[in-house]
Amino acid sequence: MGSVVYQEIFDAIVEQAQAAGLVSGRVLYTDSTHLKASANKNKFDVQPVEVKPQGYLQALDEAIDTERQTHDKKPLKSKPGVANTRQSKMSRTDADSGYMVREGKPKGFFYLDHRSVDARHNIITDSHATPASVDDSRPYLSRLDRQRERFGFEVEAVDLDAG
Repeated sequence: MGSVVYQEIFDAIVEQAQAAGLVSGRVLYTDSTHLKASANKNKFDVQPVEVKPQGYLQALDEAIDTERQTHDKKPLKSKPGVANTRQSKMSRTDADSGYMVREGKPKGFFYLDHRSVDARHNIITDSHATPASVDDSRPYLSRLDRQRERFGFEVEAVDLDAG
């Protein structure tokens, strides 16, 4: 079965929980956990990877520039020395995984399972896997929007850790 079919099954279960009054979508908790990839941490290639600014940071910079223009101020200078590429370890045996280096965590190739849980009865309302090299913040807003659109959640509060 493809991942689309699994997503449809997962969504149907969340909808059943909603219909039974077990999920409200009003308060959501989100965190991620690392899952070990089936990859040897010593078998990798180092490759340059393009670094793209996060969409909301780029939008914020554009809004600041627009606001500065309305007050006849020059745009802010771009940050010097910001690299457009970085070196990244790519597994030879599991190219979809990401190399994780975090304080207090094991080093190696992993995935991150990002999960959102409804506060009413601790039912998982979203699960999304990424390579472990992806920051927790990157998929968060799009996954929150997906839940709001798909299930009609009227989210009043969210709880996140510092990641």
